[in-house]
Amino acid sequence: MLRAGLYPSQAIKHRSWMEDALLARTLECRSRLRAHVIGSVGSDGGVRDRCSSRVLESVLMLHLLHLEGVFPSVQEAITGYLKERRNVLVPGGEGDVAALERVLVDSALGAEGDRKPKEPLAFLGQFEHFTSPRKRFMFHAMLTELGVLPSDRNFDVSKVRYDGYASWVNLEMCALKIIDAYNRGAPELATAADRAFLVDQLSSGSVRSVFEADLLAHLLGLLAIRRISPDSPLVARGIDAMLRCHNPDGGFPFIAGWEPFLTAAAGLALQESGADHRLIQQMGDYVALHQGADGGWPFAPGVTQSDADCSPYCLEFLRTAGAERFAEEISRAEDFLRKLANDDGGFATYFHGDTPEVGVTGSAISALAPARDKFADVIDNSIRYLIRSQRGDGTFERGWSLSNANSILRSIFAFNSYPSPPTGELAEQIDAATERSLGYLVANQNRDGGWGQRAGDASDVLSTSYSLLVLSITKNVDALRSGLDYMLEHQGRDGGYVSIPDSAGPRPMTHDAPILADIFALLAVSHLLA
Repeated sequence: MLRAGLYPSQAIKHRSWMEDALLARTLECRSRLRAHVIGSVGSDGGVRDRCSSRVLESVLMLHLLHLEGVFPSVQEAITGYLKERRNVLVPGGEGDVAALERVLVDSALGAEGDRKPKEPLAFLGQFEHFTSPRKRFMFHAMLTELGVLPSDRNFDVSKVRYDGYASWVNLEMCALKIIDAYNRGAPELATAADRAFLVDQLSSGSVRSVFEADLLAHLLGLLAIRRISPDSPLVARGIDAMLRCHNPDGGFPFIAGWEPFLTAAAGLALQESGADHRLIQQMGDYVALHQGADGGWPFAPGVTQSDADCSPYCLEFLRTAGAERFAEEISRAEDFLRKLANDDGGFATYFHGDTPEVGVTGSAISALAPARDKFADVIDNSIRYLIRSQRGDGTFERGWSLSNANSILRSIFAFNSYPSPPTGELAEQIDAATERSLGYLVANQNRDGGWGQRAGDASDVLSTSYSLLVLSITKNVDALRSGLDYMLEHQGRDGGYVSIPDSAGPRPMTHDAPILADIFALLAVSHLLA
């Protein structure tokens, strides 16, 4: 995790590698960036950022509005957004997510020349993840609904389940099962139980007007409900809720908020940068207010599903904002995370027993480390899980971020949050794992000083920020100075940063809250000055 003051004994003092001119530029960068991030904090202490539009949700919304024959001006605005996206979607290989976006844009606007890839879902072939089979059905069913692909009649739709997932995934899978049954001309494959679940979820499954603040899930639910009940008032009501999320560029986002996570991450960055502690406490009050009944945090206020991706950031931040002030919330959050630890040491994102994930495991370890007396066995077991999960080149599985440096950051910070120096074989394993990851980052630094999401990718601000945070434990002055130069050169006139998105959902598609670039840049620059 990103706790201020981590591994102080290993941090490089800036005087050892920052000459006066570089130090002055870095201090100015931090000051301007800190002011920029503070400007995003609301009067209630919460950080809000409108999530960027995305092709997938925009195409599905246009499709729904066209089928319903409503809101022609909104349809026109979406079309304008998609035309702009078409201009920047550079033709590439069959195996990238951009290929899917090109297919989606062409399905909405009509193909432009011979652009259609032979296999629109080829990008999933490079996506090695435990969710891959489910994602293949999901994307195939969506493309069938949009008329891009024929229905996969060899697929046994009766085997589609929608229990045991996150709340929005349950809705998505039920909706896609119904959509797929109708598209293959066999509506009887959508059982009475399927129909009842769909209606129940859209009617009362969420307190948010957009179901669990997830536009993709709600859109798929509306496309399904109009199949089984074309005159249902749920369709018009859902469209009205969706329209309140319409972005100024004409498109629609993936989610309608990310406030607890953004507030906690921004709070950690502001604390490390030396912001006024009264502001930090106010942000802590906001995070504490939105803690779930189970002790965890959902990604947005009012969402019922807590998760182990947002929760460690929130727990970590509350310790920083005031361990005594938020003692009760901290204790409940610790218990929530502890329950998600599997026997193999890995932490699942949503439910105990689910497939564990490296990123959330690393974050959970760092968040629980200050309470080692209560969680010593869990932490030791989880550290060993991370070591086993590392690949030969020093990387880890990419999870909720598509940047290799993100999972490296979470894992290395977990190693360095170990409450007391490890000894014996475990110490050797931690050292070896750390060296492999550091070696990967040093070997794959780009000539411009930055890092990309994967080896050979163009540099971006988020991947560079993650990498600098990790490399701050090294004595590789050349790598640090080059990376810092990259950050200084890419700061905007307003003090902020712009990056390509790397947050994934549904994986491997990316979505973006632009302020994340500012938050992690501030963490990186402040950490180097710490």
